[in-house]
Amino acid sequence: MNAEAVARLVGGRVEGDPAAGITGVSDISNAKDGDLTFVQTGKHAAAAAASRASVVLTSEGIEVPGKTRVIVRNPKYAFIKALTVLKPPGKRLEGVDAHAAVHPSAELGAGAYVGPFACVEEGAKIGAGSSVLSGARIGGGSRIGTGSVVHRNAVLYPGTILGNGVIVHAGAVLGSDGFGYVQEGREGSAGPPDAIERYMQFDEPHLKVPHFGRVEVGDEVEIGANTTIDRATTGATVIGLGSKIDNLVQIGHNCRIGAHAIIVSMVGIGGSVRIGMHVTIGGNSGISEGVEIGDFCIIGAHTLVYPGKKFGMRTVVWGNPARQAEKSMAQLAALSGLPGTLRKMRGIEGRISDIEGRIRELEAGREP
Repeated sequence: MNAEAVARLVGGRVEGDPAAGITGVSDISNAKDGDLTFVQTGKHAAAAAASRASVVLTSEGIEVPGKTRVIVRNPKYAFIKALTVLKPPGKRLEGVDAHAAVHPSAELGAGAYVGPFACVEEGAKIGAGSSVLSGARIGGGSRIGTGSVVHRNAVLYPGTILGNGVIVHAGAVLGSDGFGYVQEGREGSAGPPDAIERYMQFDEPHLKVPHFGRVEVGDEVEIGANTTIDRATTGATVIGLGSKIDNLVQIGHNCRIGAHAIIVSMVGIGGSVRIGMHVTIGGNSGISEGVEIGDFCIIGAHTLVYPGKKFGMRTVVWGNPARQAEKSMAQLAALSGLPGTLRKMRGIEGRISDIEGRIRELEAGREP
């Protein structure tokens, strides 16, 4: 491949030698002769010029002296697009490994693969070109669309539905029971202070809530390693088209997550949460039960959203408790100035104490 071919692939134009050969891809610091790299901002242009890369993807106005450039709108996006062509995935396997367990009633589409020690239970359907890798378990009645991958030791509980082009990474669990328990004599949760002591002393056993629903995952969703998604009590827990979920995320029962959401690692989402399209949730955040988050919202990292909160479209929140990001940052800035304010207050208190002492002396008829 050469620079001209890359330009056609990513919708860019060449400045320099269109015949410059490309044999690999690399970041700037490790680039060698024949490599394609990219510069997203001008601050990396000098490093790219000094590198051994043969071709550099840049945006308009970023100069890289001595290098053939392919000018594009978004260099990083173009680089990833080129990467999928220049570094294609390895050859995938087909068929059923001799050490796999596939129920006779299960259906496998053309070119599907089931790896060693994987298990596909009764009535499950695996779409054409999909792969179930070693140690994964596909529960009875589950359905997997075309071109999907269930990685090693992931588990799909019975009745789970995956769309086309879905990736489920190692150790993820889809369709386990939600965390639901009730007590006959207790309604709701702890309320006013005068009710908290009664709440704490309540001694009835917990009755488990049965979960008869399922998990439904839309097309082109990616689910990270060791993420868990609970099945619904009734109906479905839904992950929308194109959403990307990082490692170690917990999604509770009956949640509905809209298309193209981004959910970063260590997020916990309680039951029955509604999340709109193109929502971003930063890492280590907690979303309590019953919360509603509108389209295009951003939940900053380490944010805690309390039960029942509702955020309209394009709201940006951050902090604990979740507030408009501007307010949270203003409060944090004010807090950082608190030590200086305390020092000033102590100085003022000292001067007031001196003045009070002099007043007492004057009142007693003595000179200060």
